[in-house]
Formats: sequence, C-alpha cells, structure tokens
Amino acid sequence: AAGGMPATEERSPLAVSPDGKYLVSVFRGLRLSDPVTGKVVKTLGRESTPGNHIAFSPDGQLIAADCRDGVVRIWEVSSGALYATAKHKSLQCLAFSNDRQLLATAGGERSRDRIRLWDLSDRKNATGRPLTEIGTLVHGSTVMGLCFSPDGSRLASGSANNRLKVWNTSTHQVLHTLKGRTGLFSPDSRSIATVTYADDSQTIFLWDVADGKLVHELRGGHLAAV
Repeated sequence: AAGGMPATEERSPLAVSPDGKYLVSVFRGLRLSDPVTGKVVKTLGRESTPGNHIAFSPDGQLIAADCRDGVVRIWEVSSGALYATAKHKSLQCLAFSNDRQLLATAGGERSRDRIRLWDLSDRKNATGRPLTEIGTLVHGSTVMGLCFSPDGSRLASGSANNRLKVWNTSTHQVLHTLKGRTGLFSPDSRSIATVTYADDSQTIFLWDVADGKLVHELRGGHLAAV
C-alpha cells in the first residue's frame, strides 16, 4: 500500500526525470539523487509520506506522487515548492499531458477503474491549491497504466485484462477499445502501439488512432527475466 513502508527503509528508485538528471526514491520524502554519483541532491515532501506512484511532467519541471493521506501532491522540481494537490485515494497510476495542461489519476478504494482528469492550465505560480477536477472516466476494470498522446487530445488507459481504451480528452468519450495492457503513442499522435501479455510471451499491435484499425501485429515475443 502507498506509504505503508517504514520511514527507516528506503525504496528502490521509482522514477527517472525526463532529462536523466535525477533518480527518485522514497525515504522520508521524495529523494532526488544524481544517477552518476548517487548523491542526494534534494528531498521534496518530507511531511507528506509519498507512496510508490510517481510521475514527472514531460518537461521535467513538476513531479507528482500519491501520499498516505489519499492526496496526490505536485511539487516544482527546481524550487521544491508545493505546486498543487488532487484528492484521489488508493491510486494505481498517474500521468501528465505533454503540454502540462492535464493530470490524469486512476484508482479508487472500492472500484479501481475510475480515471480522473484534473485541470493544470491555470497554474502560473506555485500556490499549493487543490486542482479542479474536470471529468471522471470509467474504464470498466482495474487501470494499470495511463498515457497521453503528444498532442494532448487522447488518453490511453490499460488494464490487466488486456483491454486498452482510447479516450477523447475534450469530450471524455471512449473512441476505441483495443487489445493491450499498456500503450504508447507515436510522436505525431496518429498511431498507438499496444502490448498484450500471456504467460511468458507478448504480442505487439500497432493501431491507427483515427479509426482504431489494426495496422500491424508482431506475435510471439519472448519475455526474458531481467
């Protein structure tokens, strides 16, 4: 459970900043370390008891984490100031849009299929105020991963039953339901690659985002232990 480990035990690195400058682990806050020297550069959220779910904004300027009290906190990496908060208990995953206009969080105490969209657009200064929730999406099964398209118009949510949904972030409507547990959009946002898992093998699919049609399929990839 998030925040459930003793404060005396440091958890392995949970995230890497987009520019590779920081490794993030949890020990009495979020510890940002130099990946070369291992030296702790700064610690954020000492008072908040961060959990295991952490995400950087694509520009690396913000970092978000779930906390023991059921609140997602977002900090400015450079100043360490609390930037914003969002209440979402029993968090499973979270993601920023590329333009840093939206934050998506997924999970829930009773039903872990809820995805909440939060407005990050009106945050010119670090205030620490709660974000405004602008929509709730229902995936239908436990959400295991979230990914925004680079242009911010689409959100992909994946689940353990190998069903991935593509949402319109403006209308909050499901556009396509595809095979896949996880997904990754192409840089031009026109395609999405998804992966399904079965035993020790995987299948990769490439889909057209506009019409949801399958473009290519790669079967039989073997997953070796690493």
